[in-house]
Amino acid sequence: QASDVPNAPNTEKLVAALDDVASFAAAKRDAAAAKLDAASAKDAPGLCIALLRVASDRAHGSARRLAAGTFARNLLRKAFWTPEKDGASFPDASRAPIRVAALDALCAAPDGPSRALIAECLRLAGAVPASAFGGSSRFTDRPSSSPASSEDPRADLALDVCEHFARHESSFVSSSGFLLATHAAARPFQYFRDAATARE
Repeated sequence: QASDVPNAPNTEKLVAALDDVASFAAAKRDAAAAKLDAASAKDAPGLCIALLRVASDRAHGSARRLAAGTFARNLLRKAFWTPEKDGASFPDASRAPIRVAALDALCAAPDGPSRALIAECLRLAGAVPASAFGGSSRFTDRPSSSPASSEDPRADLALDVCEHFARHESSFVSSSGFLLATHAAARPFQYFRDAATARE
């Protein structure tokens, strides 16, 4: 449910907008995109969390889940990386709830294109701007030259996954969604040293 998210969009209106985004009618698509943009301007973190929940809920049709996952992914790209300033659209405090929402969504999502989008959302929420390494303003998940700290979102994502591991039964831990989340969390630390093995 999105009701526990501050300023979360109305669920019925959000679902209707997502359905219209996939409409063949250009006017409907444009109107729906405008509504989603307005909701993003009001509360981008709340909208993102609501979208992740729709994208992972098998009660919704695949087209609706795909629309939700696509908009959430694009929202995170804009929010956590802009040419002018990293994290311009999202307050720093929103990182943790978005990261946890993406992790929960990935573990719950049925197999399909929407789950791949959710995995990308999780990667973005746990990534570090390359500008933190003195590079350009692009997100990276390459390993840092210094040990990860409690303020490193990559370390925080790894800790989130560990907490999920501790709270659930072995059947959940071996599920494909949780394994994908584990890979997303461990990838920045190069647990596969050989590049070919990592790709495989």
